[in-house]
Amino acid sequence: TMILLATAMALALALTNGTGVGELLQQFLEPILEGHGVALFFILVSIFGVIITNIANNVVVAMILMPIVCTFSGILNFPPEILAVACCLTLNITFFFPSGSPIAAFLHGNSEWVSSIEIQKYSALYIVLFIIWSIVVCMTVGNILW
Repeated sequence: TMILLATAMALALALTNGTGVGELLQQFLEPILEGHGVALFFILVSIFGVIITNIANNVVVAMILMPIVCTFSGILNFPPEILAVACCLTLNITFFFPSGSPIAAFLHGNSEWVSSIEIQKYSALYIVLFIIWSIVVCMTVGNILW
């Protein structure tokens, strides 16, 4: 996953230079993020990534989301590495539905040890806590490192 995301970051920067994608994203997201900046974008990316990756495959979602994150981080004058790390963290929280990852499918398939209702109950709490944790850690440690 990390190699794919690193490749996606390089391709995203190459594809968005001079293509107008950055301007389109800026026109679409600027009214939403007006006055809130990086923190709201960080929260929206984390929540959107977690929701979509629990339904779809996390590698596919990462390949779709990473060019958007890289492009908009350049618009916000924010290091794309911090948002890429946040995406790597939040896109790997895939326990809620069995379609999210092979591990989630095995977990939901093993009904002898734990039921799907229990998995969804505890994974929902875990997902919320992990989103909060990843936002706090990435925003604080990321700003110190970059």
